[in-house]
Amino acid sequence: MNLFKRIKRKLLNKKELEVLSSNTDYLKSKLFQMEYELKYNSVAERLEKNKDLYQRYITKEPIFTFCMPTYNGEKYIARALESILMQETTYNYKIWIIDDCSTDNTVNIVREYEKKYPEVFEVYINPVNERGLTVAPRIYNNVKTKYWMNFDQDDYWISKDKLERGITYFENHPECTLFSSNLFIKFSNELNVAYSGNQKSINFNFFDYPMPLGILMQTSATMYRNVFNNENLAHINSYIGTNKLHCILGDTFRNVFALSHGCGRYENSIDSVYTWTENGTWSKLNEGQQEFYNLQYFYDSIDFFDDSSHKNKIKQVAEFYCKKTREKVEMLNKKELSEFNSIKGGLKL
Repeated sequence: MNLFKRIKRKLLNKKELEVLSSNTDYLKSKLFQMEYELKYNSVAERLEKNKDLYQRYITKEPIFTFCMPTYNGEKYIARALESILMQETTYNYKIWIIDDCSTDNTVNIVREYEKKYPEVFEVYINPVNERGLTVAPRIYNNVKTKYWMNFDQDDYWISKDKLERGITYFENHPECTLFSSNLFIKFSNELNVAYSGNQKSINFNFFDYPMPLGILMQTSATMYRNVFNNENLAHINSYIGTNKLHCILGDTFRNVFALSHGCGRYENSIDSVYTWTENGTWSKLNEGQQEFYNLQYFYDSIDFFDDSSHKNKIKQVAEFYCKKTREKVEMLNKKELSEFNSIKGGLKL
């Protein structure tokens, strides 16, 4: 499964590199039929260039955690897990499943993977369904590896070297706390590229919000450096059980929090597929509601930061989404409209 198992003999010699080189052609299946594409490029060159770095992690403890919240995902969770397990990497990783008391066959599927790969899988099952509200805090407080990501059960990776490239970039750039890449958005059987620009890479930071390429930090495409510590965890945990719990949930919080501790990197490589469903938490909202909930998040998050520059930036982003919401205000329901007017007053707009 892991590439390090194939190269345990310390450094690669020339003959071994030639063998690997002969197997680095793109392997591409029909996306509509097979559900994923295998892409692996320049294996030997990358191994040779970073062999000293990789050597530090061969046969060591996991350096990366895939955190996968699950609930009734029997139809697609195997696809997500297989896309992780196909990674060709020199780094050890773990897959942490957090199931919210599924009522279908999800847990049985996960248990089968756990039996097959006991060194990789760790499974936690909520005794009662908590509608996902406890998952994020549990992850923040318990992820111990140097790097991690949230991996939705219905998304999947299509590149075999996504993990390798991400961790290697982190290792070579200690200032980087967020690594993201391009992706397909899948509507039924139709695949659309999220970002069609020709920029090979983009570096960004906290003060670049609102991100003009926000989709580039979609869940399936984004990896993080673990920047949680006792102090900021105590602050995060203080939101649990309050009416501002939503401020510490979701990918917007993960992205904002990571970038408040460093900078981000985007690479224009299509590495994953985001499955868009009409009944998804976000996708079921109309455009006006999406703008409003972005507004609500940033408005309620202004006081999350003590640093004045971060606080002021979050306020500016809230003002940006307030203007965007106003343009589509007729799409809000009565409750959302009332809350919008209250926020607008708080921002003095």
